[in-house]
Amino acid sequence: MKQFIAILALSSSLNGWGQALEEVIVTAARIDEPLPGVVLKKTGDFLLLEVEVWDDTRDEKRIKEEIYQTLKNAISTASKHRNIELSIVESGSVIPLTLDNHRIELKRGSRPDTSRAKIRVKTAIPSDMNKATKLVEEMASFVDKVNLVGRTEFNSLGSIDVSVVNPNQYRSEIIALFSADAKAVATSLGDDYKVVVEGIDRPVLY
Repeated sequence: MKQFIAILALSSSLNGWGQALEEVIVTAARIDEPLPGVVLKKTGDFLLLEVEVWDDTRDEKRIKEEIYQTLKNAISTASKHRNIELSIVESGSVIPLTLDNHRIELKRGSRPDTSRAKIRVKTAIPSDMNKATKLVEEMASFVDKVNLVGRTEFNSLGSIDVSVVNPNQYRSEIIALFSADAKAVATSLGDDYKVVVEGIDRPVLY
């Protein structure tokens, strides 16, 4: 089972999501080769399995009713599982899927008279990474337990992402690493050179 590592750095721009977001998607990866510059590695907080819900009922109103009722059923099923949550992802931000916001935007499918939407099945990354494989299997199994309505289908897309909660909490650690590296570079180059810093006032990006 691969380790799930979040690579964090200070951004040079707000990148659209600003400081208010508390949980963001990162890429699941294992870093085997050293990267240039300064890198702060942290284990991610959650695994997220991408799931697509779609319906090919010809009546548009009925399509919405069937998909949204299936999503409500999924939320109800998730509430019975201690390790499972449902979320949607918007611009990299992870937002809980609840009965209050389950009527999410639907998109046209690849076939005529179809509508679809994507959500995430989410579970916390355990401290014991040997249990991570079992948790992924539990998320996939959860998908099969959802009660479907009408012609709705609820399918795992197999893609696993990782999220980090409040990445800005690591800002001071990143700055400390950067400061030490900048000092070492300036010392190595001599008094004729200086380090010019840009973007250090920005939020943390993954």
